[in-house]
Amino acid sequence: MVAKLFAVREGPNLAWEKGFRHVILESDSMIGVQLLKQGTNAWQPLSYVHLISDCLTLLEKTRWFN
Repeated sequence: MVAKLFAVREGPNLAWEKGFRHVILESDSMIGVQLLKQGTNAWQPLSYVHLISDCLTLLEKTRWFN
């Protein structure tokens, strides 16, 4: 799961740095998508919390998340 969340963080970050502003982010991980939609919780491992927080911050900045 950490690898999937890492990809969700790094993929859009790289696209943003390269100047792409209209990006479709897809994932085959239902759990990863649910974690992003729910945000962070006290029961999640700390590595998930940091990655989820980073992903949400980036997606909010870029307005790529519905």
